Amino acid sequence: MGRYRDTITCKRCPGIFSCILKHLAQNKECKNHYSDDEIDKLRKSSRKMTLQDQAYKQTSEYDKEKRAKRYQEKKKIIAEKYKRDKQKLLEIRKSNCKKIESKEIEFSQMSRESQEKVAWEIHFTLKEKTRKRFKDCQYLSKSKHMKLMALKGKSKNIAKSLDNQIENASTRAKHLEFSQSNVSRLFNHLMDNIENEWIAVNEKISNILKNTFTLF
Repeated sequence: MGRYRDTITCKRCPGIFSCILKHLAQNKECKNHYSDDEIDKLRKSSRKMTLQDQAYKQTSEYDKEKRAKRYQEKKKIIAEKYKRDKQKLLEIRKSNCKKIESKEIEFSQMSRESQEKVAWEIHFTLKEKTRKRFKDCQYLSKSKHMKLMALKGKSKNIAKSLDNQIENASTRAKHLEFSQSNVSRLFNHLMDNIENEWIAVNEKISNILKNTFTLF
């Protein structure tokens, strides 16, 4: 696609043209309103614009080829980095699972109030670490910034939803206090959900930024 050309209004008719020479060649009455010097100037101007268009096109095509070549050169590096990032996320998930297993043993010995307190603490900790990741994101392209802002809005809704889930679990647990195992099962399930929700948000942040993260 060429560059934008200035338009010219014909001296005789109300027509507006980006290439008036073609119009004058097809309309002798309009051409008669132009002197030979004016026609010559129009030809020189048209030739100059044509050369500029050709140079612009060549530069544009060169830039595309250059970008494509640079991408092919870095394609393998990008693929390897993405593979490492995905592996890191898997390792974090496994690590979190082990921590949850150890927490299950601890939770079974805790009172309802203590289990609720731990749920709130972990929820607030993960929420603050996620909030800090959003805050630390600077000097991004417009597209990445827009994606992060959309994700930030969703994360706020997730935080509110988890607040409600913890409060609802606390209410339900009061009716289950006669069964410590049921209380522990309730909060263990809640803990799974809290960690999975925040991990999912941070995975999306990493996909946008193309980096890894550690929540714990």
